[in-house]
Amino acid sequence: MKKNVWARGMAFGCMAVLLMGGTVSAQETEQEPVEITFSHHFSEAGIQAWIDDRIAAFQEEYPYITVEQEVIPADSYSQTLQTKIASDDAPMIFIANTGRSSLIKYVEAGHVADLTGLTGLENLNEKILPDGQVDGKQYGITIDQNAYGVFYNKDMFDKYGIEIPETMTELEEVCGILEDNGIQPFATGYGEQWVVGLTLKIYEDILCGPEWFTAHENLEESFSGDEKFRQVMENFIRYKEYWEDDPFGSNSEDGYNSLANGEAAMMINGTWTIDSVEQKNPDSNIRFFALPTSEDPSGAIVDLAPGSPFCVYNSQDADQLDAAKKFVSFLITEESCNAYATMAKKLSVCPTVDFSFSEGLQDIVNYPAERQFSMAGYERFSDQYNTLQNEIVQEYAMMDDFDIDGLAAALDDAFTTAVK
Repeated sequence: MKKNVWARGMAFGCMAVLLMGGTVSAQETEQEPVEITFSHHFSEAGIQAWIDDRIAAFQEEYPYITVEQEVIPADSYSQTLQTKIASDDAPMIFIANTGRSSLIKYVEAGHVADLTGLTGLENLNEKILPDGQVDGKQYGITIDQNAYGVFYNKDMFDKYGIEIPETMTELEEVCGILEDNGIQPFATGYGEQWVVGLTLKIYEDILCGPEWFTAHENLEESFSGDEKFRQVMENFIRYKEYWEDDPFGSNSEDGYNSLANGEAAMMINGTWTIDSVEQKNPDSNIRFFALPTSEDPSGAIVDLAPGSPFCVYNSQDADQLDAAKKFVSFLITEESCNAYATMAKKLSVCPTVDFSFSEGLQDIVNYPAERQFSMAGYERFSDQYNTLQNEIVQEYAMMDDFDIDGLAAALDDAFTTAVK
């Protein structure tokens, strides 16, 4: 009965369109209703507004397709998705949470549909497309790049005459000036392991290079005796005295609030910080500078990484598969890419986007090519090893004395056990 009611409604709708001079294809009038689920962990208000807007616009164009959202916390996203796939409850559209490493895993398991030749790919930066490719086929589609570095309150910097630091010593001096004036230098949010991992990521990307991750995950190199790893950890812990009073009792939202209300001046984080802070305080003058990684100004490099790729579940249901591909294609139209940049305040990878609407984003794109590093096409630690590193570093960073040698040995043990 419901099917017949729906069919009659479609017939009346088509007649109304024709009377108004419009046209409806025969294919559209014959479509059965389809419902698909889009699973993600995007909680920022700007990107959520973009998703809501795009779903509404898509369903207006494809009224027979209903898109349901499923928002899962970032820290539990990967495990929840794996559980859903294993229990035959996979969402039709999901994100490969840690980039290429998880994408490759899903592709090898046969869970991801081939999106090669999908309409809309021509709208994206061709240099980013390989990040979603496996064996020459397009399985994931990245619509943005994330920039990682220091997001800061420019009004505070201007008030105390602070220049943008380009070396680690200069950054330490900035922290001292802020502290002397009663301002908390850094908000961290290190109670969440992914935030710990994000800070590590910048130092590891810049100081260690892409091959470093594969070598350690494959046990070709150990953390003990690794001078690059020691430098990463020394850099990470160097500013601990300038973190908030309870860094491991705070989360990312606490950090955004501290920036928004002027309690803290800086936060090491990703591009989404701009929108997260401005949603809390529209008058926040949040800007960006590259995190110094050495005593050479050339070590202050913008760390860029493609965002988590959107994937379509390789369903045997042809109608759901077609609907999911249509939705992803809709998300990468030029209109959607521009809306993504302006609504989410993110670095859309559509080359035609103008970022002048955001001074913070403009700070990022203004860095010259030689001061930018991109992980596009490279693999970092896979989910399991990424989680292990974040857990263990967080544990050791909580201690009064940061034992780098003990930390390295613990990571070696954990990685070796994981392989077994």
